[in-house]
Amino acid sequence: MSNFTVNYNKLLQNSKDLKSCLSSLESNKRRLDDLSGFFNTYSCYQSVYATYQTVVSDFDKQVKSTDKMASTLETISRSYKDAENKICNASSGTGKGSPAVKGGNGNSSDPSGSGDDGGDFWDRMDQYMDEANELIHAFDKEYDRIAAAVQEAIGINGVVAIGLSGSLGAGLYGGGAVQLVIDMNGNMGLQFGVMTGGEVGASADGTLYIAVYPGMESINGTEGFGTDLGGSGGEGLVISGGILGSGEGNDHHPVGFYGGLGLGGEGTVAEGHVALTETFPTISLGNVFTNNEDALVNIWDSTYNTFEFFYGLSH
Repeated sequence: MSNFTVNYNKLLQNSKDLKSCLSSLESNKRRLDDLSGFFNTYSCYQSVYATYQTVVSDFDKQVKSTDKMASTLETISRSYKDAENKICNASSGTGKGSPAVKGGNGNSSDPSGSGDDGGDFWDRMDQYMDEANELIHAFDKEYDRIAAAVQEAIGINGVVAIGLSGSLGAGLYGGGAVQLVIDMNGNMGLQFGVMTGGEVGASADGTLYIAVYPGMESINGTEGFGTDLGGSGGEGLVISGGILGSGEGNDHHPVGFYGGLGLGGEGTVAEGHVALTETFPTISLGNVFTNNEDALVNIWDSTYNTFEFFYGLSH
């Protein structure tokens, strides 16, 4: 019974935090909708308006997705609480929550463009662009908090690698590999590796494989020195598998396993190999939870910086 530990309080608090974030996001979304009407008024700034609408449309989708995530986390947390109460016949305490999320940036100006604020068109445009920039980056910050909360709620560690390897085998085993790695926090990267060792039989010339590292926290954990103990069988179409290890001497221990499908030459029936591997530092490809959002914010930043450049020239 002592092994049954579910931190439903953390899950419940994550749900409350997400609900708080959602309220702030919806408030900012309404202000962004108001500003979009102003941009649409001026046909000479249609490129700005189009970019703005793309960002706002995607944020609208994220608001709806956030609402679903918040509801799901709340359901999970309450289910865990009920299960623990039934099993342990005990009531839970109340955990301390995170500070409430503050949304918005104060009162916004009237974005209609109809009033006279004493400035010319460029000054009004600059004011609205600055406010839009602040709101978009505030929205992006809240989105990052949501992604972090989801990652924390998952609570599972592990790394998956999908790659291609090529080898030359007939007594002396050697080759190289390139693989895409991703962990449970959504981090992605590209890795290259080499291997050398000995084998009995003849291995496949090229293999598509999937490797799993249970319990590994980060994609960087697959870097460095390791071992590959495995084998393959088949003629023409070769099926392979093996165990991956890490560490040296008494510290050596299994860290994962893999399975693959490859192409072999004529006469390939079966082989077994023991190889030393070296995986080079990871080339980061970002995060699956935030890549799309980051790309949209980068597009907006480029538009905003261009506007500020020409605004500075005009003044």
